[in-house]
Amino acid sequence: MLDHIEVQDFRQRFLSFYKKAIETEVDSEERWKLWKEHYGFAAVPPGTEGEKLARQLLDNCWEQYEQHIDDIISWNPDQAAIKDKLGEVKQVLGFKDDITLLLLFFVGNFEGNAFIAPTEDGNMALCFPIETQSNRDSEILIYHELAHVVHFHKADISTNWERTIASTILQEGIAIHTSRVLVPGRNLVEYTGNDDQWLTLCNEKELEILSGAIPFLEKSDSESVFRFTAGEGTCGFQNEAYYIGWKLVEHLLEKGMSLIDLAGFHEPALPGFVATHLNQYVESKWSDYVYQDI
Repeated sequence: MLDHIEVQDFRQRFLSFYKKAIETEVDSEERWKLWKEHYGFAAVPPGTEGEKLARQLLDNCWEQYEQHIDDIISWNPDQAAIKDKLGEVKQVLGFKDDITLLLLFFVGNFEGNAFIAPTEDGNMALCFPIETQSNRDSEILIYHELAHVVHFHKADISTNWERTIASTILQEGIAIHTSRVLVPGRNLVEYTGNDDQWLTLCNEKELEILSGAIPFLEKSDSESVFRFTAGEGTCGFQNEAYYIGWKLVEHLLEKGMSLIDLAGFHEPALPGFVATHLNQYVESKWSDYVYQDI
């Protein structure tokens, strides 16, 4: 296997910012200015909303950095292990071609949010936070993100932030189920990156969440993508695309499709494909409820 993984580490950029903020004992406003000047990297969407979110995340987690700073300083990437994991994901999703990947490690805000971004040379970067590497969920997270990498290559899907809601839903569903195959036996919330309360509330509103997404499946603007990921969806929950993706892909696997099949659909076909199967799933669930009430 000739996959090529190049590693870039933003840790020193973060430590430069952190040292200046600690030494000068700045208030939150000055700290934000130092962050933008010396670091300026966060797992947030582009634009004004993303900048507001980055400021909020920094303020909320600032005190946690002191507790973890020694781990951040001493951390070292395990490039060989990640290359092995990439090979496992390629096998699950049925992809044999070589992959060139920039693996960019950064210090995030303890939210465990990795993401894929395009690089200037036309390849892709997997941006992965290191401040929670001791967390048992980090293995699930790396498989989840590597599933995106392989899926993007296999189906020639764009790595840009703006993509259809249908594409977003299927991407997340495939990634969640891939990580479940490779790290079996965990609770559902660990695969979705959320908590028990989120899952309970989403399950209570399952049909409303799934039905609410259907009119948005062809939308690809930044506001819509933000709404179904970091925003509050149609029912007031963050990460509704993750929940819908989990349910939809589970439904399709039960119907006899495989992750290899699902990862092969190209982006232009996804709005129609997701709409068809999401409508069928919602209708079947409504029928179940009606039957139970009789």
